[in-house]
Amino acid sequence: MEIVKDRAVPRSAANTPVPAPSQCAPLVLIVEDEPELAELLEYNLHRHGYRTEIAGDGLSACRRIGTARPDLILLDLMLPDLDGREICAMVRSHPDPETAPTPIIMLTALGTLEDRVRGVEAGADIYLSKPYSVREVLLQTERLIEQRRARREAEAALGRLEGASRREEQWRQMLFHELRNQLLVISGYSNRLADKEPAPGPAREYAQAIQRGADHLSRLAEEFLLLRRVESDRQPLPTEPVNPLWLLEDVVGLYRPLAAREGRRLTLRTLGTPAPFATHPGAVRLILSSLLENSVKYGKLGGSVEVELIFATGGLRITVADDGPGIQPEEMERIFEKFYRGAQESGRSAGHGLGLYSARTLTRALGGELHAANRPGGGAEFTLSLPVGDQAQASR
Repeated sequence: MEIVKDRAVPRSAANTPVPAPSQCAPLVLIVEDEPELAELLEYNLHRHGYRTEIAGDGLSACRRIGTARPDLILLDLMLPDLDGREICAMVRSHPDPETAPTPIIMLTALGTLEDRVRGVEAGADIYLSKPYSVREVLLQTERLIEQRRARREAEAALGRLEGASRREEQWRQMLFHELRNQLLVISGYSNRLADKEPAPGPAREYAQAIQRGADHLSRLAEEFLLLRRVESDRQPLPTEPVNPLWLLEDVVGLYRPLAAREGRRLTLRTLGTPAPFATHPGAVRLILSSLLENSVKYGKLGGSVEVELIFATGGLRITVADDGPGIQPEEMERIFEKFYRGAQESGRSAGHGLGLYSARTLTRALGGELHAANRPGGGAEFTLSLPVGDQAQASR
């Protein structure tokens, strides 16, 4: 019995060479135990720009489906071991979300309505009875592969939109996180000013601190909008010359009142001669704010938070150390995960778990690294390393 209506060449196409398809072309897996028919399908698919693989039995087909991940399967129903319906059901139940929806055209000599229904129930997209038209096989192949490509593009576009939405929400939460920190500073000085008959000297000092906090919040609003746009556009952070000591003194000054209110001493020392280097000052401020807020929160009553700036030819290093309970070994990396709040957070004020995640994310965007460790005498230490000079340029 003739099983193909329009052969479109071979009984062996040795005299009709076909250029090899591009490696980027869609891959069609031909599952067919009749070599002549498999060769005919392969020849015509190559003519239309498709790559092909041939499996002569069901077990071979199962192995190739998982490894080759074809864009479409031409599946003969009657095979010597597993039949086409079993293979079809296996594909549809595959745990890989890319493999399970692979388009399947089932080819068979069984053409009754019941056979068609059973083929569709097994998960076939198209059921073609023999004798079938090679042209129809090609048209259906093109249609199903195009549908799959369009579906993938739609899913990718949806994923990008969902990712952008998640990033937007994360940036909002990060902004509120930092606003809360700075408002604590402003609130502390405002309460001191509200005391009865404050001395003129401290009053000026408090007013200046409030002004610095307000200016900082104004800068943060602009910087967060910039950073969010940079993250969305996947562009490097713009840089400008920055004196690291001035910047560090400014941020430490903002947190001294909060540290005093929490019963901690906040000290700063430098090693080496800090010189201006190119970086994004807003990002560095956010990193330092997160580290200081974290150390002030966890330091012990009457203890200290020590900030050290080390500037050398190879780079700049800032350490922020406290004398609190330290970090559990199993949490040493998890504390940098998005939305993670460690065991020490139990019973504390609500937070979003974005501070340290933001600090490391921004550090890496600047070409640096941020690590945590426990101090030998107790407490935690965060080390911020940033490249300077040629290193800073090479990281971009």
